[in-house]
Amino acid sequence: MNENGHNSQVVISEPPPKRKRSSWPILVIAVLFVSATCLTWYYTWFGRDLTDDEITTYLADEKHPRHVQHALLQIQHRLEQHKPVQQWHSRLIELSHDPETEFRMTVAWLMGNDNSANDFHQALLGLLHDNEPLVRRNAALALVRFGDGEGRETLLAILRPYAVEVSSDGVLSSTLNAVRRFREERYSQGSPSRTATSQKFVRRCQEKSSR
Repeated sequence: MNENGHNSQVVISEPPPKRKRSSWPILVIAVLFVSATCLTWYYTWFGRDLTDDEITTYLADEKHPRHVQHALLQIQHRLEQHKPVQQWHSRLIELSHDPETEFRMTVAWLMGNDNSANDFHQALLGLLHDNEPLVRRNAALALVRFGDGEGRETLLAILRPYAVEVSSDGVLSSTLNAVRRFREERYSQGSPSRTATSQKFVRRCQEKSSR
């Protein structure tokens, strides 16, 4: 201890510097998340072009209905571009008898894009007797492109009321009625600005008609 009362042997140590946390783990997780999202979107997007081998593989992959739908849309695009699709005709005919309604409905629609294929024509005539109305309607519309009037009654039936059979008792309700009532109540009350504008418009029309 010196004359001033201080101990010269006491050493004041500085606190250790705080270690900064690395942001790399967060960045890696963010990159992986974005990459996984983009890849999922890319491989489930129907607009992605498929090669011939991919279309053949997807058409046979009934465990993944989206693959079949993707392949069917790709074939439809090729038909619209007048590209040959004969290698898949037999598979398309098989899908026209598939238990999956979406497959039959899509096949019926795309067959109308090639009105020179007799096997498509015959398959469409069979689809006119399908259990699902949408399949029958697509088939009837496709037959028009073949110049075949067999689907005329099916097309006319679209304009008529359609009876829906149900398997159980209950009350059928529709959100359309609720929306209609909401609109009627809203416009019956009307806002001052809307009402005033409508009255001005009516007066202008009356003035023009009286001239």
